[in-house]
Amino acid sequence: MEIDLNTYKVDYKASITYRGVLSFFKKQLAKSNVIADMGAGDASFINNLKIKYPKKEIIGIDIDPQEKSIIKADLSAIPYSENYFDALVCMDVVEHLGNDVLDKVLSEFYRVLKTGGQVLIATLLKEDILIQSYKCPFCEKEFRSSAHKQVFSEKELVCLLTGKGFNIKSVNITHLGIYSLLPFAVGLLKKLKIDKLLPGSIQKLLAKDIIIIAEK
Repeated sequence: MEIDLNTYKVDYKASITYRGVLSFFKKQLAKSNVIADMGAGDASFINNLKIKYPKKEIIGIDIDPQEKSIIKADLSAIPYSENYFDALVCMDVVEHLGNDVLDKVLSEFYRVLKTGGQVLIATLLKEDILIQSYKCPFCEKEFRSSAHKQVFSEKELVCLLTGKGFNIKSVNITHLGIYSLLPFAVGLLKKLKIDKLLPGSIQKLLAKDIIIIAEK
């Protein structure tokens, strides 16, 4: 059967990601009036969020928006006043940023969040970007097919956020896609520590992503 990759990305994958993030961030999103997706891309996440919360102000911001409803802006200079948002979601973004830009982006997140507001950041954990690196045989420059510039450990990401003044509320290490589909099963594996008995490749897969929630 032929697979429509655009349908997979926009509908199926977006729905899975939405369910996973919602399960981790449900309490904060439910009590928030103003929510932003930082790095909103094609608006698939905020579109799902708007269906669930039609009365909330839900904003998408991206430097290269793929949908008209998304505000075009650099996350290192967010065009909103201090203490504007109750909740921020930032998925698959921070690994694309160099050190200087990342520092500014996290400062901006802190600035635009209200006191007591929270940010959820989801990224890859200890990604092996060398696997996706290629060297040009002519100029010998190294290129990465994924365009990822950062590799994060749990400690590094926690330190970056606390260094900006955030308080860490939770750290979840999982596979966001698998967790979204089978939250009870994945949770039970970890609770009973059965995941430690699985083959190394499966353990690594189940610890692919890190989802951190931090509060101002």
